[in-house]
Amino acid sequence: MAGKKILVAGILDTKGEEIKFLAKRVKAAGGNPTILELSVGHEVGWADISLSDVVSLVGKKKEEIFALDRNSASDLITAGAIKLVDELYTAGKVEGVIAYGGSMGASMATRIMQSLPIGFPKIMLTTMASGDVSPYVGTSDICMIYPIAEAGLNKVTREILNNAAGAVVGMATAPEMEGIEEKPL
Repeated sequence: MAGKKILVAGILDTKGEEIKFLAKRVKAAGGNPTILELSVGHEVGWADISLSDVVSLVGKKKEEIFALDRNSASDLITAGAIKLVDELYTAGKVEGVIAYGGSMGASMATRIMQSLPIGFPKIMLTTMASGDVSPYVGTSDICMIYPIAEAGLNKVTREILNNAAGAVVGMATAPEMEGIEEKPL
């Protein structure tokens, strides 16, 4: 049986090494990672799903996105990524999502995660998890993990990223619940 399809997302032009490591750990945990680029500075050229692919869904080219201020660019990238993730979800091509980022990366990734249904595995690693996470979680079931540091791979961050990779794969492989009578909410 092939591993569960896990989307690994982030702003790759600033968190690329961390995202590559996270994807490797998803694979080591038994998942099948796909890296989704959300970069706002420049396209890295190595993502499984490039920024060009993402912004084409909102009728833009990467050059148009990079000419904008970071907030406007992030809004368009997020809108494209929401469409893309919805297409992947509807087609059964994604079974969990994990992202790593600072304040902007968390804002973008959690908006994408909020578009997915309750019960779908979603993990956000961000130092923003040390404060009020309500703007990121909203009314969804996003799991927020505090990674201790925002950037860099070291003894501490590698352990946390490894654990989070195992968690998202574990969430995606949870057994189906059978024989439960559903009552109205």
